[in-house]
Order: sequence, then C-alpha cells, then structure tokens
Amino acid sequence: MITTRQNFSLADLEKVVRLALSEKDGRTAIRACEEINARFADHAVGWHLAADVYAQLGNYILALERLDQALLLSPDRHDWQVKRARLLLSSGNVNAARELADALADKDLPSAHDYSDLALVFSDVGCYQQALQQNRRALLSAPGDAGLYYNQATLQRFLGTLDEAESSLDEAIKLDPNIIDAYSLRSELRRQTSGNNHVEQLRQMLAKSGLTPKGKVQISYALAKELDDLGDRAQSFDYLSKGAETRREHMQYQVHKDLEVMQAIRQLYPASRFNGNIIGDNCEEPIFVLGLPRTGSTLLERILSSHSAVYSAGELNNFALQLMAMCQKSTGGEKSGAADLVVQSTRLDFARLGQAYVDSTRPQTGHTPHFIDKLPLNFLYAGLIHLALPRARIIHITRHPMDTCYAIFKQLFTNAYPFSYSLDDLGQYFIAYHQLMTHWHKVLPGVIHTVSYENLVADVEASTRSVLAYCNLPFEEQCLRFYDSKAASTTASAAQVRQPVYASSVGKWRQYETQLRPLRDRLRGAGIPCD
Repeated sequence: MITTRQNFSLADLEKVVRLALSEKDGRTAIRACEEINARFADHAVGWHLAADVYAQLGNYILALERLDQALLLSPDRHDWQVKRARLLLSSGNVNAARELADALADKDLPSAHDYSDLALVFSDVGCYQQALQQNRRALLSAPGDAGLYYNQATLQRFLGTLDEAESSLDEAIKLDPNIIDAYSLRSELRRQTSGNNHVEQLRQMLAKSGLTPKGKVQISYALAKELDDLGDRAQSFDYLSKGAETRREHMQYQVHKDLEVMQAIRQLYPASRFNGNIIGDNCEEPIFVLGLPRTGSTLLERILSSHSAVYSAGELNNFALQLMAMCQKSTGGEKSGAADLVVQSTRLDFARLGQAYVDSTRPQTGHTPHFIDKLPLNFLYAGLIHLALPRARIIHITRHPMDTCYAIFKQLFTNAYPFSYSLDDLGQYFIAYHQLMTHWHKVLPGVIHTVSYENLVADVEASTRSVLAYCNLPFEEQCLRFYDSKAASTTASAAQVRQPVYASSVGKWRQYETQLRPLRDRLRGAGIPCD
C-alpha cells in the first residue's frame, strides 16, 4: 500500500493519487485527495481530482459533491461543467444533465475531447441533433480524429441520414484502417451490390495478423452480411458461424440459468395470482411492445409512434430496474440471483412498482397520452406488468420461429442477448420463451394483444387498425407513412425503418434451410410448428 506523509507537498500528494489509481488502490487515493482538500481547500484542481477518484470508484454522489466544490472556486471551467453533466447522468439525474448540457451547448470548450463528451451527454439523453452539432464542433478542433468520424456516423445513422453516415465511416477508415467498429457499422447501412461492396477489403482485414478476437468477430459478421446481400449463401453462413463461435468462446454465459428463471416465473405466477380484482397503479400511458429481438418490434413502434397521441420512449430497462431495486430493498440491500428475485417479486406491492416505473420514465414521457416501451425482454415480466399497471397495453409481436432465430443469430448485438451466438443456446432459449408466452396468454386471457410480423407486412393497414383499436386510439393516416418520420431510431433496425414496408425478410430462413436443420428439428421436437 502507498503511504502519505504530512509534509508531502501538493505536487507530491497529486502524484500519490495518480499512482494509487494506477495500482487500483482506491483507499490510498481517497485518503490523499481528502488530505489535499483539507490542507489546500482553495485549490480547485484538488477538488476536481477528488471528483475523478470518486467517479472512477463508482461513487457518483461524492464525485458530484467534490466537483461542485471545484466549480465554486473555478466557475468558468466549462470543461468541468461537461464532466458534471456526465456525472449527473451516471447518478440517474437525467433531467438535470439535459438542462446543463443545453446551457453548455453554445459555450467555447477547451478541446475536442470536451465537445465529444458533451455530444455523448446529448446522445445519452436522446438529443441526437444536438449531439451531432457538438460532434461537428469536436471535428473542427480535431479534423484528423477517426473516432470522431465514427461517432458522427452513429448519430447520422440514428437520424436516418444513411449516405452521410457511410461517408463518415469511409473517412474514419481512411484515417485509421484499424478502426474495426467502422467496418461493421458500414456494412449494415445498406444492401450491398456487386458493383459497390467491401467484401475484398473485409477479407484482407480478416487475414491481418494481430487482429483481436473482437475484431475477428466484427469483420466476420460484416462479411456474412455483405455476402448474404450478394447471394453467396454458403460463404455467408460460414463466416457467420465462425464469428458466432469466436464470440461464444469469449463469454461466460450459461443458458440453463435463463431457462431456470423462465421456469420459475411460470411456477410462481399461476392463474390464481391474477384472479379477482388487480390493484395496481391506474396509469394508462404505457404501451409495452415485447417479444424477442428482430421480430418487427421497431417497425410496429414506428407505426404506433406516428400517431399524434403516442410517443416512443425507446427500449427502456426501467421496469426491470425498478423491480430489482424494490426486491433488493425488501432484503435489506442484499444482492440476489435472478431465480431468487423471482421469488422475492411475488411479495412486492405491485401498485408501488407501477408508480415507480412510470415515475422513472419522467421527464422523457408524459407529454402525450401514451408512450411506448419496446424493450423486447419485457416478455419476461408481462404478468408482473399487468399486476403493476393493469391499464397499460401489452403487445406481443411474433414472427415465424425459424425466421426469428435466423435473424437473431445473424445479428451482432453490442451487449445483449448472449444466447444468440450458438444455435444450440438459441434453440433452448426460444423454446423457453415460447413456453413462457404461452403461459402468459393462458393466465391473462384477452390482456395481451398479439401482432404477427407476417400479417403486418402483408396488410399493414389492417394490422395497424387492429392495434390502434386495442389501444383505444382512433386511426390516423400518418401511421401508414411511418417511414417519413424524422424521429431517431437507435435499434439494429435503424436503417430499415426508413423504408416503406417490405416482405423480403419473410421466409428468409429457407435460404439457409440445410444449415439450420438441427435448429428446426429441436424446435419441432418441442412442439413448435416450423413449416
């Protein structure tokens, strides 16, 4: 352990802090910071350093307190104000972070890094135009920064300016050929053609020595996508399988744990729990769109959110977070495993849970009669959602089992859906999901509205009218012109939702029927129709 002495100078103490952090000695770093703040109370940089230490240790409340003291001594440090906005976000104060970011939007900042950090704050609060503006200011300060061009491309993709996004990614790759994320994102922006693709460049990248496992995964998925666009099915699936296998090898995921949780939910939430009068929160604003990823939830979200009475809040993790927080509080702060949380959830005050969920979505929601929460994994909580918010609407979107599984398997997710990198895991997870949704429909008859992706793309107007009627909303013509919406989309389908409805993805799995036969046999064996 590093030690400090009373006769250490300010410079010595600052060195101790940085050395302690490099050695992950948080206790010594804190002690040195507190000594700086006590002996040199008018030294703003010392308070700022203490804020950095507490932030790195995950104590955002104390980090904010120290940073506020630094700002009292140096109120004109706009770069520190940007850091304050990020700390506010980290501590869950989204509204205050947004207000501070707005106040800083026209300020001159010291460096490209500060403009980039401010752009990240705007992005995290869903203000993508403002984020793009700050990223452009960062590029004016650092025009040779490949990472800034990549960040610009992600924002342009969210906002639907896909040609501009591709140009930004080309520039990022030109500046830094090893920026692997850029290759992966670029392949997803459009359908590749024989005259305009990146297959050879991607193959050359994959053959480079020193490519990390993560890089191999990303390039393999990009190749699989582009070769699929070009009709080379065999090579596409080969690269996809190799990429998925590499990704799976570097994960600690065990699918049986998820299966145990879904089984526990079915056992602990039988029909008897929903008999009689359900006393939950009376709010009728939420519309939950749930199911598995890659089933058309983004398409349905865009259609619904084009209605004048509906706002899309995106994929919110709020229900699960509020559920876990209340369970943890009920056990005196002890952390529990997922299966234990299911048991603890049965003893909750569901009306309080519903209110806590709605409150946690503010101020993002509340300015229209309804808002959409389209987190797919909310299917786990469909029954709990009904207990907590009996007047909320729950829409389950389905897709052909094999199309669903193939679409999930070929998508490289960032930090979600770990079951998607093995056809064996995927098959087991799909069966458990199917069993749980069958259970929810059985114990909640008439509560959950089902939308078939195939029916939606075959007759978008009929499906739209049916969903709106379920939500007690009048039909509006602009719902059928959802692709004209300028609203941002941050999901894996961000490029596709800018187009009118198309049916080319229906039956896509049959192009890989041979490779997917073991998966189909597993699903059939579980009684799930696949033909």
